[in-house]
Amino acid sequence: MGYWTPSKIAASVLGALINGLFIPTMAVNGWIYSGIIGKGLYNTCGGGICTGTQWGQIAGEDATRIMYIIAAIVLGLKLFISIGYCVTKNHAPLMLGFGICEVAAGIIMFAGSITYVRTFAEAIADSNGGSAFGVAFYLSWFAAIISIIAGCFNIHVYSQCKNNSSEVNVEIS
Repeated sequence: MGYWTPSKIAASVLGALINGLFIPTMAVNGWIYSGIIGKGLYNTCGGGICTGTQWGQIAGEDATRIMYIIAAIVLGLKLFISIGYCVTKNHAPLMLGFGICEVAAGIIMFAGSITYVRTFAEAIADSNGGSAFGVAFYLSWFAAIISIIAGCFNIHVYSQCKNNSSEVNVEIS
């Protein structure tokens, strides 16, 4: 049995959803499809053969990769913050930390996705339907949006806890 506010529940569910969207975004090769070739941030697959994608060939692609690595590190900081749940009863600062990490990661993901669009949109438009942005590319936008929303919920929970000396809780039994 625990005490959860609707904002805490929303922040937790959205936080889990971020991982469900962010991990495939980083791992799969569906950022661009061109014929039978699928290109991801870190690999290119075609004809059943996958190879690592080279760094240093396209500056915008490298910038996107770096931004997504930074976003992964920022989201990874939440693991260290969550250790605080075991050692403190005052969870308000932890919620603020989660919120800041999620908003920052969402903004970084947006920047990475915008950089990717700016880098490849013209080539895709010039391909006359031969190339298209893939599923992982679109997941990156959803992950960014949901990360920012989850961060806002966590910051809202922090402000609720800070403004009320005793939290307004909903008991779930």
